[in-house]
Amino acid sequence: MERPYRPVVETPIQRILRLITFHLLYPLCWILIIPIHRLKMRNRHVFNQCPEGGITVMNHCVHLEWMFVYRAFWPQCPIFTMEQENIQRRDWGWLNRLLGAIGIPRNNPMAISAAVDAQLQNQGWVHFFPEGVLTLHSQKPQPFVLGAAWFALKNSKPLVPIAEKLTWTRFHQWVKWWPPKVELIFGPPLWPQEYATKEKRLRNQALAMTADAQQWIHSILENKDCQKTIQSHQKQAVEFSV
Repeated sequence: MERPYRPVVETPIQRILRLITFHLLYPLCWILIIPIHRLKMRNRHVFNQCPEGGITVMNHCVHLEWMFVYRAFWPQCPIFTMEQENIQRRDWGWLNRLLGAIGIPRNNPMAISAAVDAQLQNQGWVHFFPEGVLTLHSQKPQPFVLGAAWFALKNSKPLVPIAEKLTWTRFHQWVKWWPPKVELIFGPPLWPQEYATKEKRLRNQALAMTADAQQWIHSILENKDCQKTIQSHQKQAVEFSV
């Protein structure tokens, strides 16, 4: 019989357990996972523009990506959203619960609203994989769902797109199972105020924000020149963050 799960707002005790688990796992992440994937990060300074927290979205193509995100946020500890089944798993479910992950029920995705809102109102960060499922080593993301942008707009928080770019070398021709190199490229924050001036309905704003985040990630993965888009959003980021 499966253990019942309901997304709830994090209690002070759960927060303490999450932070302890995070700080215990981080050294293991640094010693084992990061060197194997030769993780690099670019434009991480964008978080300086968002001192009151927000939402991040990233394409989903490698196992243990949560460790990459932890490295990017250190020393902050973000909360992840994931399928409810991953919270109920008998093998790793306990770890997901300790890390404060928010499980998304298939039959009622918006049940996570209170838990996400509470984290954002406490100036924290919530990470979404808007494709919903992992497509191993794929550099062509599936369509994004609207949930991440919806919560960003609802709580007046920025949404930061992250492109996860994989690189294979000649070594992989002989050892195909060896993990690819990983680079995380952080995009300019997408600010709710920008979309509120263009659309009145929240759903339309979420559609526009989701489309911009997905387009930016696609452009990075396809090696297209995103300089104009970056400059435009950086200019808006300065205006809205002042």
